[in-house]
Amino acid sequence: MRAELLSKGMTAAVSAAGVAWHRVMVGPFPNQAETERTLTRLRSKDISALPIARAR
Repeated sequence: MRAELLSKGMTAAVSAAGVAWHRVMVGPFPNQAETERTLTRLRSKDISALPIARAR
């Protein structure tokens, strides 16, 4: 998934999220509008996406 997102011009990182799952994170984004545009873009490609705010 990370490679696919990178090929589409998105920054993506992978972290472990359990024994058999990995979380691929896209971003960070400069503002909420860019976050929404990216969510729409991911979902239009049938990629499940959930916005998560990171602590600063």
